[in-house]
Amino acid sequence: MKKQNFYLFLISLFFIFQCDSNESKKLKPKKVWKVTFEVDGGSEINALNVIDGEKAIRPSDSKKEDYNLENWYKDIDRYYIFDFSKEVITSNITLYARWEHKLFPSKLSSTDYGIDDCSAKDKPAVKNFWNGTTDVTFLAFGDCQITILDNNISHKNHTNYGEALNSVGKVDWKKFGVNQTVKNVRGVIVAGDITANGRDGRFFSANEYGEFTKIYGLCGNRKVNFPIYEGYGNHDYFEWEHRAYRISKVHPIVDSVSIRNEHRMSLVNKAPGRNGHYSWEWDDIRFIQLNLCASDVDPKHKVSGVRNPRKSLSFLKNDLQKIDHNKKVIIITHYGPKGDFEFDQKQEQDLYETIKNYNVIAYIHGHNHNTSFYYWNKIPVFNVGSPYPSSYSYAVFRITENYIYAQDVAYDPYKPKELTFPAKWHQKISIKDIGK
Repeated sequence: MKKQNFYLFLISLFFIFQCDSNESKKLKPKKVWKVTFEVDGGSEINALNVIDGEKAIRPSDSKKEDYNLENWYKDIDRYYIFDFSKEVITSNITLYARWEHKLFPSKLSSTDYGIDDCSAKDKPAVKNFWNGTTDVTFLAFGDCQITILDNNISHKNHTNYGEALNSVGKVDWKKFGVNQTVKNVRGVIVAGDITANGRDGRFFSANEYGEFTKIYGLCGNRKVNFPIYEGYGNHDYFEWEHRAYRISKVHPIVDSVSIRNEHRMSLVNKAPGRNGHYSWEWDDIRFIQLNLCASDVDPKHKVSGVRNPRKSLSFLKNDLQKIDHNKKVIIITHYGPKGDFEFDQKQEQDLYETIKNYNVIAYIHGHNHNTSFYYWNKIPVFNVGSPYPSSYSYAVFRITENYIYAQDVAYDPYKPKELTFPAKWHQKISIKDIGK
C-alpha cells in the first residue's frame, strides 16, 4: 500500500511539473519587431509592431501631392519590392516608398524587350562542345548608342552592323597559322551603351531601345543570328533633357537587362532585383557581365540613379566565391578596368584586390568608341569595336585549351558583308603565361 501511494505521489509530481512547464511555455512572450516606413516626402506612416515570424499588414498608402505611391521597397535604392503577402518579419526593418508622378507614370511604355519565344531553358544555338577540351568562339562589341534620327541613319547603320556580324563566317584564322574560318559562334557580347539617351518610347519619347531589340533580339530571334549577352553603359541611364524621365526617376534601359535575364539562355548566376549583373559558362570558362563598371559606389549624380553601378562589385565577389580559383574567368564591363569618369583609382584598386587570386584570362570593355588591346595588371584587356562611325568594327575571339586568339574585324558601312581582318589589331596569347 505504501508503495502504491509512493508511485501515485511520483505520478502527481510529474503532472504538476509538466503543467508548470507547459504553462511557462505558453506565458513566454514572443519577440516583437518594428517595421518603419521612410515616406520620402509623403504623409507619415506609423511604425508597425509585428510578432516574430508573422507578416506585416500593409498600411494605407502614404500621400504626396502630384504623385502616386508605386510600391514599398526593402532597400534605399528601391530595387527590391517588399511583398506583404509573402514575407515574414524576423528583425527590425525599414521600408522605402517609391513615387510616380501622376502626369508621367513609368508604366506608359509597352516595351518590346526582344524576347519573343526566347526561354532561359532553351538549348544554345551552338551546343556546348565541352568534353574536356576548351574551344569557345564568340563576338564582342560595345557602344551601340542607338538614337532615332529623322533620316533613319541609325536604323540603317545598325541593320548593316547586324549583317556584318552575321557575315563573320567569312573571317579566318590564317594570320595565326590556323587554316580555318570562324564557325560555331556561341553568342555576341555587348559591352554597354545600348542606347544614346536611355529612352524606350515612354512619355512619347524616341524609342531607342525598341530599335535595339528589333535588330539585335535576344536569342538569335531577330536580324542578328546569334544570342545576345548585353550590358548597360553610362548612356543607358536617362540623364538628358526629358523632364518626364527625371521626375519619374526611371532608367528603363538599365532595368531592361534584368528583365531579359529571365529569358536569357545558359545563365548560372543573376543579381537580384533590377541590378542586371549575370554570369554564364561556355565550356570551362566563366563569363561575368558587370554592366557599367565593377564597383559598389553610387556617385550620387544630380539626376537620381544616374551611373549607379548597382552593387556590381558585390556581385563579382559573390560569383567568384562560387567557383574554383583555377577556373578561367572573363570579365565584361562598359568602362575599362582603369579609372574612368566616376570609376576612380580607389575603385580600380578594389576591383584588382577582388580578382587578383582568381584565373582572370581576359577583360572586355567598350566606352571609347574605338578598338584596341592592352594589359592591365598583366591581364589582357580588349577594348572591342562598335558600330559607332569612328570604329565600324567588332572583335572575334576563339579560346582553346592553351591560347586566346582574337582579332579586330572591320566592315564597310555601305557594303557590310565586306570584312577586313585583322584590322587594327590581332593577338595570340598563351593562357599559361597570363599574369606572369
